[in-house]
Amino acid sequence: MIEVPLILIAYAVVPFIAIQLMVQVDRPHSNADQNAFPQVEIL
Repeated sequence: MIEVPLILIAYAVVPFIAIQLMVQVDRPHSNADQNAFPQVEIL
């Protein structure tokens, strides 16, 4: 019962991290983006 939610969370988090990494690559000036989105600093 515990493994199923972890798998669902993994499928939700992995694409989210991949999108943020792609945004950082596409936008070298991510300093302003970090101020607007503190989620990038957590990763």
